[in-house]
Amino acid sequence: MEGPAQNGSFVFIVGSPRSGTTIFGELLDKHPQISQWYEPYFVWDRYFRLAAHDERTAADATARVSRRIFGDFDRYRKNKKCLVLIDKSPRNSLKIPFILKIFPRARVVHLLRDGRDVTLSIHKEWQRRRRIVMDPDQQGRFNYFQALKVLKKFLVRQTFG
Repeated sequence: MEGPAQNGSFVFIVGSPRSGTTIFGELLDKHPQISQWYEPYFVWDRYFRLAAHDERTAADATARVSRRIFGDFDRYRKNKKCLVLIDKSPRNSLKIPFILKIFPRARVVHLLRDGRDVTLSIHKEWQRRRRIVMDPDQQGRFNYFQALKVLKKFLVRQTFG
């Protein structure tokens, strides 16, 4: 492929969830020539919705799949008017050969955090998320209105181009 993929305009931050990928991506996103696309799973999974797992190999990057994914990323990069586009989706850790076949000159940054800290952070985050959508006045029942508020906040954070 030609264009930005040949000059390293794409960076993929990989690592375990709760390992610092979000804060690192947000920090880089502050640079005027860099933009982060926050976990665009809908792009990565378009052709693999029925797959049993998130792992992808270079063989999965067929010409059709590669053109479509590259086109989506390049279009987003151009819409954001940035030189470098970052994706920090944790699931990308299972797709590195797939990603590098589509974006041969991409940079991959792997963040490592002590596994004990990751596990504790994941546990605390799930406890926090559970409290966010529960209604304290109804013995901990699920609060649909609160869940919709959380979803709206996420959608504001996730720009689509």
